[in-house]
Amino acid sequence: MSKKKFLYWDGSSNEEGKSGVSAYILIEYREQTLKNFLEAVEELRQTFPDATDEQISLGRVCLSSFYKGFMIVCYEGDQIKKEYEGWEVRKIIDFFW
Repeated sequence: MSKKKFLYWDGSSNEEGKSGVSAYILIEYREQTLKNFLEAVEELRQTFPDATDEQISLGRVCLSSFYKGFMIVCYEGDQIKKEYEGWEVRKIIDFFW
């Protein structure tokens, strides 16, 4: 499955040392199947084991110079701010869904 994985951190930390994070897995439009969606959710949960169903959503990128049409699996939560293997940290979101 061809995919991109991005993290966006907010600048604040709570009393537990956690920061808000938005994690996105983008799946190329030719590979948008239920199986690939479920695999992406499992990959999110491997990285963020405490992610709940309510924190994970699905969409389609509608505005982007490169990712338009991609399926997007989103996670929003609080995590320890560190490097996560295989995830690219970005400062600016360059796609919208």
